[in-house]
Amino acid sequence: MTASPTATPAPTAVSPQIGIEVEFAGSIYVVNELRDPAPAGIFEPDPGNRLVAIDVTQIATAAEDPFNPLYFAVQDRDAFVYTSGFVDVALEPSLASGDLTEGQMVRGWVAFEVPTTAVIESILAQGSPLGRQQEIANVTASTALAVRSSREFTPPTGSPNLSETSQNGGSRYTINEVRDPAPIGFLGIGEGNRLIAIDVTQEGTSQLDPFNPLYFALQDAAGYIYFPGFTDSALAPSLSSGDLGAGQKVRGWVAFEVPENAEIRAVLTQPHPLGGTVVIAALD
Repeated sequence: MTASPTATPAPTAVSPQIGIEVEFAGSIYVVNELRDPAPAGIFEPDPGNRLVAIDVTQIATAAEDPFNPLYFAVQDRDAFVYTSGFVDVALEPSLASGDLTEGQMVRGWVAFEVPTTAVIESILAQGSPLGRQQEIANVTASTALAVRSSREFTPPTGSPNLSETSQNGGSRYTINEVRDPAPIGFLGIGEGNRLIAIDVTQEGTSQLDPFNPLYFALQDAAGYIYFPGFTDSALAPSLSSGDLGAGQKVRGWVAFEVPENAEIRAVLTQPHPLGGTVVIAALD
């Protein structure tokens, strides 16, 4: 938890409300819900503190726009700002981190530890690690709750289908099979969700090209992106991690937990840890 007095961000002409889209620094942000107090996870907050959590959607309007829970903050009525830091909350899914390409979306919870007496007034976002903060929701002005975006995602023309090989970065990728739903592993899944697993082959075409299950993602019809996170299925072998030389191959299963009603349209990969995602298989 970080608390520091700071200048209040310049107010917008109309204070943004919870549930209203706010465009800022290459993305559109929607704060879907505020939980105050939020349920604690494994670790309780320090004495005299409580947890606050936001359910936030970020929609990229530019190529390779970053998302990260550390780019969000809450501000109280005394202008103290609280960043997320290492805060544990019993809400899922947590917001992951990575990069979005134009039109892609992510959604998840971000938690903050604040003094029990703090009155939260604003939710702030930072478009990049060194960027300025912008108010994306004013708690006192909010009366609405967000609904799921009505945007429609269609994989780019010419995207490969299942069992077709695509070249991206220093590797060739083939999605051999998609299990939807997939058999659930030891960790289980949340209520209202289902498990999807992909059987992927990656072949290196350059020296020391990385492979990692965390470099894959799914995208649904609304544009939301789902990453593997801490998810397991009862399918083996799971894809491991490491580096491939030219001509070397790996194959394994990668699992994703998605909402029960999500319509999955594409499988994505992230050719390198700091790059954006690209479509490697379009799903009917």
